[in-house]
Amino acid sequence: KKTVSTMTMRLGISVGGMTSTASMSDQIKRYKLRDLPQPSSAQDALNMRMNESANKTETNPARESLEDKCIRVVVENFAERPVDEGSCSAEQMKAITSQLPVDLNPAIGALHVFDEGYWKRCCIARLGWAKCDLMAHGQIWKQLFFETLAQEQLECLPDEDLDEEVDVVGIVGKVHASVARTKVMQSLEASQDYVFTMTIKELNSHPPVDRVLTLLPNLAKLDLTYGVKKCGMATVRSAFGMTGYDATTLSRALSNAAKCCPNLTSLTLKANRIDDNLMRILMDGLLRNDTVTELDVSHNRLTNGGAKLISKLLGPNSVLTALNISDNQIRTDGGRYLGRGLRKNDSLLELNLRLNLLKDEGAYMLVEGIRSNASGSALTRLNLSGNSVGSKTVQSLAAILGGGDSGSFGEGMSAPELSSLDLSCNDLDAKDVECLELSLSNNRSLKSLDLRGNDYIGPEGNAAIESIAELLKATELASR
Repeated sequence: KKTVSTMTMRLGISVGGMTSTASMSDQIKRYKLRDLPQPSSAQDALNMRMNESANKTETNPARESLEDKCIRVVVENFAERPVDEGSCSAEQMKAITSQLPVDLNPAIGALHVFDEGYWKRCCIARLGWAKCDLMAHGQIWKQLFFETLAQEQLECLPDEDLDEEVDVVGIVGKVHASVARTKVMQSLEASQDYVFTMTIKELNSHPPVDRVLTLLPNLAKLDLTYGVKKCGMATVRSAFGMTGYDATTLSRALSNAAKCCPNLTSLTLKANRIDDNLMRILMDGLLRNDTVTELDVSHNRLTNGGAKLISKLLGPNSVLTALNISDNQIRTDGGRYLGRGLRKNDSLLELNLRLNLLKDEGAYMLVEGIRSNASGSALTRLNLSGNSVGSKTVQSLAAILGGGDSGSFGEGMSAPELSSLDLSCNDLDAKDVECLELSLSNNRSLKSLDLRGNDYIGPEGNAAIESIAELLKATELASR
């Protein structure tokens, strides 16, 4: 007993300390009181609560549920063993995609990841908020990701004769040029369901266009420009523009649209140094194609020969609704060729001939072709800016704008209902403006008329211009 009492005194415990059940006072003495930090201000109290909540969110393996463990393992091994949506519930799949890394292989993500939240994270990580133009990509994050990825990969695609290691977007590390080309083609094939619009501003290499379009069967709009990115002063003129090989492969794809590009409706080939010879190659495919309704070959080197070739697309069986051949070298004879094609055309809605060399005579023959259309031209927008247009063309346009009341159309012929007309930067004078004003008194379709940059109008034409502005405003308000 003496030994027991001595031990109890040494340990500082009272009755019950040597038994299986200790007293309450013994339990209190065994533990020291903790000194909890007291916040000195409201901000300190807020910081303390934020730290406590952050500590609670940390994963504790001992407290992690079996479902959370499975989700974590799936995320860690998703690149090697991807999971489809049908193999788990929607809540579990959302938890998996919310933890997936943004550098996941795009070929795997295209087939197995459909959560828009994940693709939004990928787009912001790769492009940043400033370049995420969701409106231009169908308001779908996954479409935005793969369309921009396809564009960047093709712009970085190495040439066929290159024999070195290169860096390509979407491929980790440097790889040999041949391997890079193969991987890019595989990436295009994997993302084919999500690429509908492609804008390539500077295509350095010259891949076979027909092969590329075959991998993208859903492509509806193609904007293609050949060039070199960030070349600086080391500019090689031959590196810019389309080559004969490019034109041949593109023409082959257009002529075999059912296999290569069944949904392609808009084709833009601006600033590619396309001359009459390259246009002749392209025409072989365009004449056999019945899907492309919008064609843009602006900012090239087409002359009268190129205009004659394009006029063949404007026949009675034409499917074109928009044609842009601005900023070329088309002269008077080119206007005559285009006018002939427009005599039997009933599909074209927009025609842009800005910044050419038509002169007054060439523009006049073009407008006369529109007037003499027996079935009635469907043209609604016409741009003749910067072509040295004069009085002769204005009189023919006034007959169109005046409609059937002018008596200039034969029996059974109807005037085209132009809604937009651009005559800026030409050689119009005050009398021409007065002629247009008179024709617009009975017009109920024209809503936009651009007369800027006509230096010969002078102050004497201001009254007519103000009257035209009032007539256009009245037409606009009446159409609402």
